[in-house]
Amino acid sequence: MRHNYIILFLFLFLFSCDRISQNINSDAADNEYLPPSTTPLKFTSPKPFTWLNSSANKSMPDPVFIDIERLPKEPLDLLDFKPFKTPVTQKDFDFETLPSDYFDIDTLPEEKLKYSLSALGNPTVINTPLPEIKDSAQTNILVIDDLEFSSAINDLLIDDQGDTWIATNDGLYHFAGDKCYQYGTDQGLKAILIRKIIQDEKGRLWLGTSMGIIILDTKSGLIKSITQDEGLVQNDVTSILIVDKDEVWVGSYDGGIDIINETNTSIKHLTYRQKISENYILNMMKDSKGLIWVGTASGGVDIIDMNKNLVRHCKYSTGLNDNTVYGLFESEPGVIWISSGEFVNIMDLNQSKMSLLNTDPGINMAYVNAYYKDIKGYIWLASNKGLSIVDLKNSRYKTIISSNDLLNKRFICIKKNKNNKIWIGTSEGLNIVDEIQKLTYINRKKDISSDQFYQQIEDETGNIWVGTDKGVSIISPDLKSKRFLEIFGGIAFIFEDSSGKIWMSGYASQGLFIYDKKMKTLRNFNITHGLADNLLFPAIEDKSGNIWCTFPENAGIMTIHLDDFKMQTLNLKTSLSGTPAFGFIEKENGDIWMSTAGKGIICLDTKAGVYREINDTTGLKTKFVSQLKSDKNNKIWFGS
Repeated sequence: MRHNYIILFLFLFLFSCDRISQNINSDAADNEYLPPSTTPLKFTSPKPFTWLNSSANKSMPDPVFIDIERLPKEPLDLLDFKPFKTPVTQKDFDFETLPSDYFDIDTLPEEKLKYSLSALGNPTVINTPLPEIKDSAQTNILVIDDLEFSSAINDLLIDDQGDTWIATNDGLYHFAGDKCYQYGTDQGLKAILIRKIIQDEKGRLWLGTSMGIIILDTKSGLIKSITQDEGLVQNDVTSILIVDKDEVWVGSYDGGIDIINETNTSIKHLTYRQKISENYILNMMKDSKGLIWVGTASGGVDIIDMNKNLVRHCKYSTGLNDNTVYGLFESEPGVIWISSGEFVNIMDLNQSKMSLLNTDPGINMAYVNAYYKDIKGYIWLASNKGLSIVDLKNSRYKTIISSNDLLNKRFICIKKNKNNKIWIGTSEGLNIVDEIQKLTYINRKKDISSDQFYQQIEDETGNIWVGTDKGVSIISPDLKSKRFLEIFGGIAFIFEDSSGKIWMSGYASQGLFIYDKKMKTLRNFNITHGLADNLLFPAIEDKSGNIWCTFPENAGIMTIHLDDFKMQTLNLKTSLSGTPAFGFIEKENGDIWMSTAGKGIICLDTKAGVYREINDTTGLKTKFVSQLKSDKNNKIWFGS
């Protein structure tokens, strides 16, 4: 029986409190609920109750002097910003003096654009689990953990409806609300290795695949395919860029760039023969000034200015730290980030400066594949060594997640949806983080060093007290350090009263611990000092300074005054044997309402000395009531 009470209280007391769940819905569709039914509120007839003085003729426990500020302090690393170890280097850079060649798009080789048409089949529905923080996680990033969705992710798209599309090695995935749909060869796609995905102004999806370009029109159910047979120089597409409403540029391995114009039904070819550095194209970007940046596999970056009919070349010999360009990003007008190997060159065209961001400041990065600028102006770097955030203005950084945290994953792409969820594609699957919500994740093994942790509170000074199976961990307000107070049997329940005292109890029948922060003393109360039992849980403090405690094994209820520790036991005519109290609230008039595990709700009129009950005989659906909450309109909510 004792074991059953402990399990019951662990579940109901802890998990029905105001806690943030680790399973967080990712843009789930709104559920539909039936309207609430209304029944008249009825009470049983009033019955008298009395109080028994339980601490009379009982001695007080001796105080033990403990100064928590003198407990050994350990650093706590919760992935906060760290200052750069070395400053970012900067040098003068003149963009106008870069080597250049004449370029005229009208003189490029051209042929007639052709398509092959097919029908789009119905997608396969995948019941993916909701994203969650893994028990073994070192960070606050949510993971979709599912064998059906563990493919390498190459690109992400948030469409004009706010849905997420994911290009993978195993086809195309579409997240809409709480559903996930898969498109592959069964739906008519010519290839399932999809490297890039974009959406045009017509709402169509352009997929860059290992077998050319696929244009997906989900509204009409049509697929247009463009391969070498239809005019591409190479099938192995690496990048897609919409230059304007009429032109889509397609980069490939060893094929240069194909320029598709659907209005003119033409396809033009731009290769090294037309003065780009080489035919191995890795990525492309159009900046705020209309310049087109082309990252290559070994020729650096080419910058095409169609207004001036110029193509400029920037490579190792003219300022870059490496000729292999893995990522391109414009953080603000005229500021271009170019990633190559373990280097990120930041080209400021406004100030004629080139900055170098590498591993010297402490950032663990290599081969940055994608960038994202958040609402605070910080730059997120997705690389083969993890995900980092850089604050250049204040010369600091933080590592959100390293590749070692999740089986050496490579971080490949980042996109934000309309609900401020940042979707992060990796070589192993999906991760999601909320940009708005300030979520700090404390890991029980790495940060707390315990097998279990239970209730947590923030005290009046900002310290966070965490009950564990070994005692209580005390985390500093700035989340930079922690201290540990060992208590045999562990601490499961923690409560702070209005005077700042910390009340603690556990599951090992150790009684009640009260820590006085002002006097720096710890007292341990048990049955020899007046407690009804050594297994108890402090619940609420009433307006008179009494702490209400419930005893699950003997179903008793006591109050203990926070100043003189006077104990009183509630004496009811209704037996609570086997049906202990769970939750307590105090109403504005001083009445105390208690939820029980079999007697419904007991309502104490503390002034009149009587109580009434609300149970299955007066209109409740059940006699089992867990937690009680009172809202700002004085309505009382309870779970059953």
